[in-house]
Amino acid sequence: MIGHEEDSIVFLWAGDQIANTLLVHLQSLGYTGLSFSVGLLIEDIAPSVLSRRLAELAASVPPDPEVLADSVPNTSIDRYDCLLPQDLRSQNYASARLDTVQAWQVLRGIRGVCDSSDIDVTPH
Repeated sequence: MIGHEEDSIVFLWAGDQIANTLLVHLQSLGYTGLSFSVGLLIEDIAPSVLSRRLAELAASVPPDPEVLADSVPNTSIDRYDCLLPQDLRSQNYASARLDTVQAWQVLRGIRGVCDSSDIDVTPH
């Protein structure tokens, strides 16, 4: 995890679905940001603060993917999804774009890496 101006960048190296899952969850908690395949850019949060928040998330139970999908403003993926009722769109979005179990495993795997006190930034 690194800071960039007033934002934080988290490198996950876990693929689009994992990055999207974590981004959607963070957005459901009120954070703003974007996914860029190998990681996330979360706006207006220091790496140390985000690190603590990610550690809290990693210690919690992963959310239900369909409930998480309900927080996504546009769950239409395929051409005629707009004709489906919202519950089916959420179900489709969750199955295609979210993987909470794997995302939480990745979070738990990087938990120690996210601890900014472990990073030595002194010049050598």
